Amino acid sequence: MKSRNSKVKAIIDEKCPRCYQGDLYSESVSNIKNFHKMNKACPDCGQTLEPEPGFYFGAMFVAYGMSVLMSIITWVSLYFIFHPVFEVYLIVILLLNVLLLPFIFRYSRTLFLFGFGGIRYNHNIIKKNT
Repeated sequence: MKSRNSKVKAIIDEKCPRCYQGDLYSESVSNIKNFHKMNKACPDCGQTLEPEPGFYFGAMFVAYGMSVLMSIITWVSLYFIFHPVFEVYLIVILLLNVLLLPFIFRYSRTLFLFGFGGIRYNHNIIKKNT
């Protein structure tokens, strides 16, 4: 019998909010062409992963917040460690935003689904599938 996973672990592993087992994304984050491809339904429990049309529009606000937070942390870190010229701040922050885009995109959707999707964990689903 599988042990119950935590919500935090399910978010980090990008798993279904209902069963904490099925993958939210059909492709790996390292697949640059298809990192954004999301399963329509959970492959394990069948839960629909798009609660309503246009649901993930709100995830862009989460992504914006994540990018701003990352930019502030980078700015402060560079300031206290290196004291570089202004151009270095811009280049490093832009590069980080571009390189981390797949992660920010996926985790913003995952966090938005867990926070606002209205899907609750159901331990009975796991028992049926084991």
